Amino acid sequence: MNYLSVCILIICLTVATYTDLQERRIPNQLILASLTIGLLINLYYFGFVDGLKISLLRLVVAFALILLPGLSPGDVKLFQIVSLLSPLKMTVLMIYLSLVITLIVWIIRKIKDKNLKEIVHLPFAPIIFGAYLSCLIFTSI
Repeated sequence: MNYLSVCILIICLTVATYTDLQERRIPNQLILASLTIGLLINLYYFGFVDGLKISLLRLVVAFALILLPGLSPGDVKLFQIVSLLSPLKMTVLMIYLSLVITLIVWIIRKIKDKNLKEIVHLPFAPIIFGAYLSCLIFTSI
């Protein structure tokens, strides 16, 4: 993993976290700019044909997360950015960790509120950011 990708992801996830907490949305300009940069980085490191293949495969796999209930399109696009700018093993670990953290937070909020009939909406960008930082700090991928 290169430092440019890490810096871009940290900036992207910081902005996404802030806007998700404040406005409950992730700006499309941030998504588009980050996806473009991720694609260009993959093209640079893997060459045009391989970089394009790797990028498209990662985008398609991350897009499959739309099938999970509770994930908004913005969250799926954020996972696509992470998949473009991170090694595959780290991406899979981060997705798993994000979902586990979400489940734990959701259970705690349900117990705390004691209202089991209401759906609890969680901003997901901060959880993705926390999972990404955890993977950076605690793994050697």
